[in-house]
Amino acid sequence: MGKKLKKRIDRWKKSEFVDIPFTTTGKDFSKVDKEVSDYITEIQRDFRKEHASDYTPWDSPTGIMRSSRELIFDIRKGKPIFYVVGYFFNVRRGELQIIPNLEILMEGGSSEEINQDVLSTLAAAFVNEVPVYPNTDKLSSKLAEYYRELMVEGFLMSDEKGQETKVKLIKSPGSKIESIKYLEDITITEPRHPAEIELIRITVKQELEKLSEATHIISSLELAIKELGGLISEENRNEPKLQDCFTKNPVLFGLEYKRIIPKHKLGDDYEMDYALQHYSGLVDLLELESSNLPVFNKKGNPSHYLIHAEQQVLDWLSWIEENHPYAKKKLPGIMRPRGFVVIGSSKELNEETKTKLHYRNAIYRGIMEILTYDDVLDRAKTILQVLSETKNSDRE
Repeated sequence: MGKKLKKRIDRWKKSEFVDIPFTTTGKDFSKVDKEVSDYITEIQRDFRKEHASDYTPWDSPTGIMRSSRELIFDIRKGKPIFYVVGYFFNVRRGELQIIPNLEILMEGGSSEEINQDVLSTLAAAFVNEVPVYPNTDKLSSKLAEYYRELMVEGFLMSDEKGQETKVKLIKSPGSKIESIKYLEDITITEPRHPAEIELIRITVKQELEKLSEATHIISSLELAIKELGGLISEENRNEPKLQDCFTKNPVLFGLEYKRIIPKHKLGDDYEMDYALQHYSGLVDLLELESSNLPVFNKKGNPSHYLIHAEQQVLDWLSWIEENHPYAKKKLPGIMRPRGFVVIGSSKELNEETKTKLHYRNAIYRGIMEILTYDDVLDRAKTILQVLSETKNSDRE
């Protein structure tokens, strides 16, 4: 199998002759049946004396593939098997007959040997353009697994010295077969194998799911940004609505968060404002203060509102550390959580207080982070921009 065909008819520039066995209608060959088969055999024998290079016995490995209409992949008694559906010449009818005529058993001693037998059979079928079908739809994924390994990893073949070496098919797409971009390289003049189509179907399904999820996240994030931006731009901010906006839109804090759990009690001592739950199940902590509260006082020192909020989060983290088994039972996923404090507005900060907030966050790194409402909005906008650019680049 060489370069891709520009024209399918070029595949048949050279004639191919296929040796096929004889059969008849009924159980036994009649006298006439035998005379016909003997006559044809004699013609073949005479011709092959002069043209032996054109002859491939039908019962050789290559001959079996060349005389096959299709292979059927199945699992029997826990082992892979291929049923060969091949051509016979029915001497009584004078017609070609297509019937299951052979079984290719995978009889290797180890699972690795069986695996290589399967790959070698698939490779031979691929080279001879013999389609391989799963016997049932349930087997399609297993056949696709073997086909993927053949295309990506290759298979073992014995060299002239009898030593096994790994080889790949010339026309193997390699790992590209697992990418949606592989569809761009497909030519209609080349045969498509059922297992290849199954791999393409799986890849397309995964890409559509990603696209659907990305579209949903982008839409949700756009709405959340619009809502939060509108609320913090109001001169008289509605704090309950702001809190409700955060509760409904955990994505504002990052793509890793799937929901916000309000008012979670930590034993009889504390009640967290909110718990931020990751998709992984892990949980972080959130303290929401009013957007109207100052982050720093007029002297440039942390306001008592900020200090109080920080202490709240530190108390929660300390309690969780001391009562971890109980906390984990009440809120599965709590495991070295981070804390967030959201308070005030960036518009109230000058360059000096912005620097002070930056250093304060550096001190708390990995433990707690202090954000203004504007910071949350800006972060969400950055995430949206990255998502949109990534989605657009994937389309190109």
